[in-house]
Amino acid sequence: MRGFRTAFSPDLLASVQAGTMAYTYKGIRCIKDPFDLAIYTRLIWDLKPKSLIEIGSNQGGGALWFADMLSAAGLGCPVISIDRKPVTWLADPRIAFLAGDATQLGETLSPPMLAALPHPW
Repeated sequence: MRGFRTAFSPDLLASVQAGTMAYTYKGIRCIKDPFDLAIYTRLIWDLKPKSLIEIGSNQGGGALWFADMLSAAGLGCPVISIDRKPVTWLADPRIAFLAGDATQLGETLSPPMLAALPHPW
């Protein structure tokens, strides 16, 4: 089994985790840490996706953040956000909230649906 070692102290890790769990974007719970946000921003810029699939919507803050970052990068990229309990109260034409289980993604992301999503994902 792989060990877990890091240059960050346990106190720092606990602080980052607490901040992550409390983080909101535009007042909506997001659950992304500063490292995630920096990496996602770089990936969006470098890869210029034409479709983005998020697994785990929670309250929708992450999907909204992705949609805004994609728009800021000049990418007309749809965001597909999947969760067991999809977000129903947040309406944004750039985001599709779908019901689905992360362990059964083939039931939500059918072959025809995946074929219709512009690449790269």
